[in-house]
Amino acid sequence: MLLYPIGADGLFDIYVGKASTGGLRSRMLNHKNVKPGWIRSFLITRDTTLGYNSADVGWLEGRLWSLVKAAARARVVNGNQPGLENFPTTSGLRWSWLLVRSGR
Repeated sequence: MLLYPIGADGLFDIYVGKASTGGLRSRMLNHKNVKPGWIRSFLITRDTTLGYNSADVGWLEGRLWSLVKAAARARVVNGNQPGLENFPTTSGLRWSWLLVRSGR
């Protein structure tokens, strides 16, 4: 997620995205040039030996987008809404538990 400064309206903009085959470093370097103005980033990584599968990443991106969209003082700046991709319920429960434990 890319976090932008609080605007005059009291809202802050957030971009929710995922890194795919190019990797996280490549994605962040690209965003440095094509998404100006952000001041902080929130990154989720995992040991590469275990990695996330594409369904995990897709679900997490969609869920984080939904949480930001529902937040009272935030505005999502993504061009389109990511989908909550289908994957086994156990993975969804595991991710949901993580988000609840972190305060969301």
